[in-house]
Amino acid sequence: SWMKEIEVKDLIKYINLLKPAIAIASDGNETNGLTIGWAGFSVFGKATVYVHKTRYSKHIFDHAKYYSIYFMDQEHKNQLG
Repeated sequence: SWMKEIEVKDLIKYINLLKPAIAIASDGNETNGLTIGWAGFSVFGKATVYVHKTRYSKHIFDHAKYYSIYFMDQEHKNQLG
């Protein structure tokens, strides 16, 4: 499978590689994703994605119960631009 679930504590492996990433959320009505340049991670197993108030996805992330972060290989960076 091309997707795998990783523990938040293992995210540093991906961040250190500066992999391009997408955050995807659904509020039950709409689903949307956005490229992320950075996020915050805590030792308590939490990840925070910062979405600017002018982004279309903001209202979806505000009302979503969960979101996912997908890390891509560098070869896909141009497609995310």
